[in-house]
Amino acid sequence: MTITNGLYSILTEMVEGGLGHASGVIVLLDGRIVGGDSRFYYTGSYTADSAEVQGAALVGKTSVRIHSRLDLRAPL
Repeated sequence: MTITNGLYSILTEMVEGGLGHASGVIVLLDGRIVGGDSRFYYTGSYTADSAEVQGAALVGKTSVRIHSRLDLRAPL
């Protein structure tokens, strides 16, 4: 599976260590990622072919497990 360049919606949910969620938009373009939501901004690069992320985010001094899903809205 190849990741399509485009505008994606992102939904992030805290799954452990806190309660809450955030939604926003991200642009994926030739290995670069930029975007944001109501709580975080995203910049950097990507190499994976997946559209789901599980990880941790630092919220204040607390580490919170998160799960994010990207959905393609408009290809570039």
